[in-house]
Amino acid sequence: MGSTASMALLQLALAVLAMALGWAMLSRMNELRTSTEAAQAAQLANASHQAQDLEALVEKRNAELSARLTNLGAARRTAELANQGLQRALDQLEQVATTDRLTGAWNRRRFDEAVIAEIALAHRRREPLSLLMLDLDHFKRVNDSFGHNARDAILAGMAQTVRQHLRVSDALVRWGGEEFW
Repeated sequence: MGSTASMALLQLALAVLAMALGWAMLSRMNELRTSTEAAQAAQLANASHQAQDLEALVEKRNAELSARLTNLGAARRTAELANQGLQRALDQLEQVATTDRLTGAWNRRRFDEAVIAEIALAHRRREPLSLLMLDLDHFKRVNDSFGHNARDAILAGMAQTVRQHLRVSDALVRWGGEEFW
């Protein structure tokens, strides 16, 4: 029985050793799991901190961009208003540069610009083009007898009367003192 007892003792020792080894392995696995979880928790905390830093940076940049966008919008509106003012001034300047102030008729400059295009259009269409010249005879006597105010009133009235009988496509041009085309 000695050998059976030794064998049983050996088996018991192996079982105890296997259990001890199992407990050691289980303990080590728990240590590794705890260590891994702690490392993952630290990484997660670090990542969370970095995410908060990035969110704060994004929020700051968004606020800066929003402020810049607001400033650009205001600058754009200011520039648009300035451009509108410049366009109105340019239109007024064009009107003054091409219109007789007293009668509102085109002046020679505007006539010179327009007549070339009209002649080319009539030529291309093979249509006639008509020009009519009006001259107020002996108008110098009116000016000498009644003065500049009367002269101006007669010229403005004559231009208004002629304009009432023009077609939309027609133009009235003050060529000289009392000469109209």
